[in-house]
Amino acid sequence: PEGAPAPVFENADEEWQAGEPLLARVRPVRPAERATHVHGRSYAILDHTRASEDERHDTFGRVGGGLVLENPFGRGDRLHADAEWNYRHVDVPDADDEEDVELRLERLSYATGGSRFEHEGLEVGRFLQQGMAEFGVLDGAEWVFRLPSGHRYGASIGLLPELDQEFQTGSDLQVAAFYRWVADQSEELSASAGYQKTFHNGAADRDLVVANVSRMPRAGWTLFGTAWLDFYTDGDDEKGTLAGLTQAYVSTGRRWQSGSTFDVVYSHMEFPEIERNEFLPVDDAQLADDHSERLGLTSRLQLARDLRMLTGVGGWIDEDEGGGDAEFGFELRDFLVERGFADMQGFVTRGRFQTSAGGRLSTGLFTANGRWAFDYEFSQNRLDGFSSANDDLPQHRVRFSRDHAWTNWDLSWRLEGLVYDDEHALTVGLYLQRSHY
Repeated sequence: PEGAPAPVFENADEEWQAGEPLLARVRPVRPAERATHVHGRSYAILDHTRASEDERHDTFGRVGGGLVLENPFGRGDRLHADAEWNYRHVDVPDADDEEDVELRLERLSYATGGSRFEHEGLEVGRFLQQGMAEFGVLDGAEWVFRLPSGHRYGASIGLLPELDQEFQTGSDLQVAAFYRWVADQSEELSASAGYQKTFHNGAADRDLVVANVSRMPRAGWTLFGTAWLDFYTDGDDEKGTLAGLTQAYVSTGRRWQSGSTFDVVYSHMEFPEIERNEFLPVDDAQLADDHSERLGLTSRLQLARDLRMLTGVGGWIDEDEGGGDAEFGFELRDFLVERGFADMQGFVTRGRFQTSAGGRLSTGLFTANGRWAFDYEFSQNRLDGFSSANDDLPQHRVRFSRDHAWTNWDLSWRLEGLVYDDEHALTVGLYLQRSHY
């Protein structure tokens, strides 16, 4: 109240100096000093599709969750567990139905160290590798060391689960090492490289080098690039070279404080010659020749506070021929009402056997606990090589969705319809998640 004496604070923070961070003189709590804490999430996903063509039915369900136990043994350590149960049923008249049930253990690991107080970290069990995520999920151990400068290096050894619905393990052994360089503590500019050697059923298999570079300031020019280089031996007859560029992705562009952006993206992919069951079976000709190259340009121009223009153009080539695509549209915020939105795009694509042109509209409203959305897309598809009776295929997609969020629950549901030629399909989707603290 007016006239009352000013409050007197017992802690005057006399050691704090102007210009320092607010908590510069506060001693942080070490991980080992924190109480044991459990947190995680659980979720359920259900999609059901019914199509008029032969009265097809497709049901896909997923139930899973993840759990993290922090500081269980008073060493600043962590226990991680993630698992998922999948159910799939496809009902096709006049053919054998398909039904499959799988339980996947996504992660089960124990980790210690690796914080700003402990530069050395170790993780054992099943987990996605931290040093080079490109090397995949590992059943084994990874050691990582962080230097005071922020540079990191490490190594890992263990088995690689197969990339299928069962995540089976035991056929592929890997050893790997990596090094990551950073320009300063902000890590806006960084570069890393790693080497992975694999053995399939005890025989030497893949020699892979992965290199990355990244520059990600808040504004200005950005750059991200990654390259996967496979080295081959005399036994890899289809490649016939010492090394091959299996994957490459380069993205560079500009960010402005106004919100406008411009990006150029290039990608390259081809099959590596390996024994590990990582892809569907491919023949010798595909190993030797199949590849895909794409170059795309996208921009987002902030015309006003609530209006943004989008443009995009791209082209691709593969072992047979090429194609392209283009897109143009607008994003509007506070459309008609406060917190309303509307996105409108027109597009055209040209492929080897099909040319498509159309447009899409998304509109809705952000609410205090989620959003409503309505989406509509129309495309006219011209199919090459068919008779005049079925070479034009118009397609309509309509979707109505709702996202809810309250306390530690999230719920999303959608109703989606598809009309194409004389057929139609209806999909109902549900996603429910609960966070545990």
